[in-house]
Amino acid sequence: MMTPSPWRLLADGSAGVILTVAFEARRGDPGFAELAPHLTGYRVLEAVPPATTVTEVTEPGAYIEPWLAGALADGPPVVGVLGHCSAAPLAAQLAAAIRGSRAADPSLVTVDPVLVDSRIARGEYRQAVGSLAAHLGPEELATALAPVAARDTEPATTGHALLPVLTGLEDAYRTTLAAACRTMPVPAAMQRQLADRFAAYLAFLAASSLSAVQPPAAAPLGSVVLSGTQDAEYPADLLVGATTFPVDRSRLLADADVAAFVLKVLGR
Repeated sequence: MMTPSPWRLLADGSAGVILTVAFEARRGDPGFAELAPHLTGYRVLEAVPPATTVTEVTEPGAYIEPWLAGALADGPPVVGVLGHCSAAPLAAQLAAAIRGSRAADPSLVTVDPVLVDSRIARGEYRQAVGSLAAHLGPEELATALAPVAARDTEPATTGHALLPVLTGLEDAYRTTLAAACRTMPVPAAMQRQLADRFAAYLAFLAASSLSAVQPPAAAPLGSVVLSGTQDAEYPADLLVGATTFPVDRSRLLADADVAAFVLKVLGR
C-alpha cells in the first residue's frame, strides 16, 4: 500500500516552491487552490492534513514532520509558506523548521490568522452537529449539544489544556453521527470516513493551538493579511503592520490584490 503524499500539487513552475497550509475550505469558499493560479511561475503545494486523532497529537513538531520531510525532499527551494485561518500557527512552525534545517529561508504570509481555543472548537462542533440535525430527534439533538452548552460560560483554554476538550468533542461527534446514521441510509464505510475526517480536523486544531503557544511560532506571523471582516482575537502586537483588504473573509483567497501582495512579499 502506497503512503499518501503529505503535499498535493496546486500549480507548477520553476521559480521556487510555495507551501500552503490550511484544512479544507468550507463548501463554496475559495481556498489556496483558487489563489495558486495567480502565483505565476511558482510550484505551489498544499499540505495534506495527517489522518490522525487528538490523542496522537502531543507536540506540533511531530505533527508537521511529514510536511517538513516532504517539502525538503521535493527538490526546488522553498521560497514561501502561506497559512490561512487556524493554520497560521502551523505555517509559522513549518517556516521556522525549514529555516532551522538551513535548507531555505522562506518568507511567511499568514492570512486571517486565528488562535484556536475551546470557544472556537465548540463552535466548530456545533456546526458539525448542525449538519446532522435533520436526522436527529429532539432528545438526540439536545444530548449532542449538551457537552458544549454546559461549558459556554467557562474561560477559553488553549494549548495542552485544550486537548481533553477536543477529545471529548471527538467522542461526542462519533456518538451523534452514529445516532444520525440510524435514520439515513449511509454505508458503514462512509460513516467511518465522516467520523475520521472530523477527528482529523480536531487533531489539526489541536496542533494549531499547541503551535500558537510554543516558540518559535508563538511570536512572528510573518506578513499578515487581514480581510475586511476578520474577527480573530490575536494579540494586537502580533498584528502590527498587517495589511487589510476590503474583502469578505470568505472570498479573500480568490482576490487578485491578495495574490499580488503575496508575490510582492516573495520579491516578484
